[in-house]
Amino acid sequence: MPLDLERIVAKLIRKDPADRYQSAKDLLVDLRSTARALESGTHFTTTSSHPSASRRIFSRNRILVALGLLSLAAVASFFWPGSTDSGSSRISSLAVLPFENITHDPDQEYFADGMTDQLISELCKIHSVRVISRTSAMQFKGKHESVTEIARTLDVEGVVTATVFRSGERMRVNVQLIRARDERALWGDSYERKLEDVLDLTSTLAQSIASEVQVALTPAESQALSKVRPVEPEAFDLVARGNYLLNSSADKANLEKALELMQKAVEIDPGYPDGYIGVAYAGLQLNAFGFRSGSEILDHAKASIDRAMELDPSRGRAYTLRGQILWMQRDIPGCMAAHSKAVQLSPNDGLVRTLYSWILMAQGRFQEGIHEAEIAVTLDPLSLFARCNLMGWYYSDHRYEDARREAGRILEMDPHWAPALDQLVWIAVREGRLDDAVSQARKLWMMTDSLAVPSTLSWQEYQRWVVRTIAARKRDSDVSTLAMYSASMGDRDRAMAYLERAAELANPVTLCLFYPEFDSLRSDPRFAEFVSKIKLPVSAYCSIDQNSP
Repeated sequence: MPLDLERIVAKLIRKDPADRYQSAKDLLVDLRSTARALESGTHFTTTSSHPSASRRIFSRNRILVALGLLSLAAVASFFWPGSTDSGSSRISSLAVLPFENITHDPDQEYFADGMTDQLISELCKIHSVRVISRTSAMQFKGKHESVTEIARTLDVEGVVTATVFRSGERMRVNVQLIRARDERALWGDSYERKLEDVLDLTSTLAQSIASEVQVALTPAESQALSKVRPVEPEAFDLVARGNYLLNSSADKANLEKALELMQKAVEIDPGYPDGYIGVAYAGLQLNAFGFRSGSEILDHAKASIDRAMELDPSRGRAYTLRGQILWMQRDIPGCMAAHSKAVQLSPNDGLVRTLYSWILMAQGRFQEGIHEAEIAVTLDPLSLFARCNLMGWYYSDHRYEDARREAGRILEMDPHWAPALDQLVWIAVREGRLDDAVSQARKLWMMTDSLAVPSTLSWQEYQRWVVRTIAARKRDSDVSTLAMYSASMGDRDRAMAYLERAAELANPVTLCLFYPEFDSLRSDPRFAEFVSKIKLPVSAYCSIDQNSP
C-alpha cells in the first residue's frame, strides 16, 4: 500500500474523534492529492518489505489504485456535498515553523532550514496574508511549545509545520496547516521530489497554502510563485549555511565565512539567484559593521545584485539590497524607487520593511518611517534588529517613553544586547538623569569591553573619556560614535571632521543624523553644507528643534 493511502486510512480510524477528518472536504483534499501523485508516479514509497517487488506491483497497479481513490472521492462528494466548514479556513496571518529534519543526520539541518527560508520567502510575496519573517520563526527551532503558545507569541491565526526526509538524490516532505485557536489541522499533504526540484516544491507549497487559507492571488503574485527552476543541491546547502551565519551574529569571522559560502554557491550554480543575493548581503553587512569599506564591497555587491535580478526580477530582497547600494552611491531617487519596489514585491519581508523605514527616515519622512518600522516589528516580532530600528526611530522622534519600552522588550529577549543598553543611557541623558546615565554606561562598558569607567566622572567628563578611549583605537568602525559624542559635547569642529570621514568611508552614520545628539550642529552652516553634499534634504535635517541638555 502506498504510504499516503496508509496515512489516510490511519487518520480515518483514529481512536480520538478529534484526530480524525473533521469534514468530507478535508478527506477529499487528501484523496485527490494522493490520486494525482499516484497517476504521475511521484509517490514511490510503499509499506512492502520487498522494495523491488513492491515497485513492480506499484508501477503496474498505480493507475487502478488512483482510479479507486478518485471513485472514493466521488462517493464522498455525493454523500457529503455541503460539508465544507465554510469560512472557517480563512486565515489572515501565518507562521511557518522550522522544518523538522527527520533524517537523523545533523548535516541535513541546513537543508531543512533552507527549505523553511524558501517557503517563507515565497509566502512573503502575498499581500493579503501577514507572514512572520524568518528571524522570528526560527526562534522555535528544536523547541516543543504548543501551536497555541507559538501563535500567541507571534500573534498569528495559523501555523505551518513540516518534516523533511532526505535520502540520496530525493526528499520527502510532509506538511500541515494548523488553525491556532483549536490546533485543528486544516490541510496536510506529502510530497516526494528530486533534490534539484526543491524550489519547485516550495513554490507548490506556497500556492497550496494560499488556497487553503482562502487567499486570492493576484496575477502578478501567481506569476511570481510559478517562476521556478532546478537548483544544484550543494548550492542550495551552501546558501542555507551562509544565511545561518548571516542571521546568527555580526561577528567578522561569521560574515566573512558567509561571504565565502555564498561565492562558492555561485560558482557551483551560476543560475541560482539566491547565491548572488547572499554575496551582496554579506558584503553590505561587512560594511555596515565596519569590517570593510564601501570601496571594497560596492562594485562586487552591485554586480551580484544586477545578476540576481536578471535571473529573477521578482525578488523583493534583491531590490532592497540594490536600494542600499544606491544609497551608498548617493543616488537617492534610485534608492527610493528600489525600496518601494521591494515592498511591492515582498510586503511580508520584515527586513525589506525595516530597511525601507531607514530610507524614509533619512529623507525626513518621519511618520512614514516609523509606520514602516512598526509594520516590520509585527512581521518579525522576535527580531532584535527590527525592534532596535523601531527603538531608534522613537528616540529620534523624541518619543522617549516608547523608546524605553522597546529597549525593555529587547532586553527581555537578550539582556546583553548592547544597542538597547546604550539607548537607555541616552534616554536618561535626555530626561536629565545624568548620574543614572553614567551609572548605566559604566555597566555597559564593563560588559562589552571589560573596561572600568572611573567612578567619579560627571556626564561631561564621561563623554570626554569616551572620545579619548575610542579615538585611541583608531578604528574606522568607531567614526560614527566619535561624531555623535563630539556633537553631544558641543565640539562642532571635531564632530564635522568625523562626519566628513564617515562620508568618505560610506559609513552608515548618515542614517543617524536625526538623533538628538546632533542637535548642536543644526544651526551650523557647515552641517547644512554637509547634508546637501550627501544629497539629503537640508530643510529636514536643519529645522529640528534643538533639545540637547
